[in-house]
Amino acid sequence: MKILATIKPVNYLKNKEVFAYLIEIDLISGDIIRKLKLPSASFKTKNSFMTNFVQGMVVVERDIFVAYWNYIVIIDYDTFTVKDAFSHPLMTDNHGIDSDGQRLFVTSTAIDSVLGFDIKSKKLIFSWGASNKFLQPKRFLVPYSIANNTIVKKWNVFAKKFNLIQLTTKFNENIDYRSVHKSNSVYHNHHINDVCCVEDNIIYLTTKGWNDFENGSIIKLNIQTGNASFISKPGSFKGLHDCILVDNKIMVTESSKNSVGIQSANGKIEHKILSDESFFIRGLVKAGDGFVVGFSSVRFEDAPEAKVVYYDSSFENVLSCINLGALYKHSKVAIHSIQLSPI
Repeated sequence: MKILATIKPVNYLKNKEVFAYLIEIDLISGDIIRKLKLPSASFKTKNSFMTNFVQGMVVVERDIFVAYWNYIVIIDYDTFTVKDAFSHPLMTDNHGIDSDGQRLFVTSTAIDSVLGFDIKSKKLIFSWGASNKFLQPKRFLVPYSIANNTIVKKWNVFAKKFNLIQLTTKFNENIDYRSVHKSNSVYHNHHINDVCCVEDNIIYLTTKGWNDFENGSIIKLNIQTGNASFISKPGSFKGLHDCILVDNKIMVTESSKNSVGIQSANGKIEHKILSDESFFIRGLVKAGDGFVVGFSSVRFEDAPEAKVVYYDSSFENVLSCINLGALYKHSKVAIHSIQLSPI
């Protein structure tokens, strides 16, 4: 059994590694079978940002779609080479990506949005988020032109501290957001992480937090009507990241809790702690009768090395463990996404 993983350096702001990887791993032998180096610019200024992020990934037939910072790379699985790429002005800090076969959905995290594209034409056919009332139910809208005004910023800091109504910005679709970082985005409040196609016109979105706190939630969104509701309310998970559906259960990674969260059809939530060491848990896929989980190194010098771990269905027994710490010479390793290889 083989898996694919997107790999990037942990210290992305001041790193010496100017490339990321797509790798293929044999789960049984633990060998890295193939490795594709994906170069990218890496810089941060006051008003712009670019990094060598490879983030979410989805496999559609023999194509691998990998979300980069502000574009999507299409990789041919058989040759393990880049065959195409496309971008859009609303792409910024792309995270999760999924497909129903005809459409491709990607989360544009720095503007708390999800974008939908026709998988053949690559044209934008759907967008939702940013200043949507569901995401900002208790905020006054102000013009984009004053969004970064000092008074607005100071008021929001004050309002957040005393639980008062904050100010937000009506979304402007005519702006190119591709160089926007979440730290200077006027729309980043919940950190929409992953997207999961559930059924026709229904997708799930995960938020790492809610209003800048790590109160993770899962949102059910009808892309045809735009109606949204909580499957899991804010506070259900901590640092929520990946989301997969298995046997009428929702399974997620809790990136800052060293755990996997499992929500049953009746709404009951269980948290499976996977390690006593400090990791950033990210990357989750069902593999055979078990599950593969990614353990990224955290940002301190003596952090444990990154690894992927293959568990049985109970998450109690380790079937195999592959260390990935040697992929970079000058940085610890971060894993973002894990998927099964095409058969």
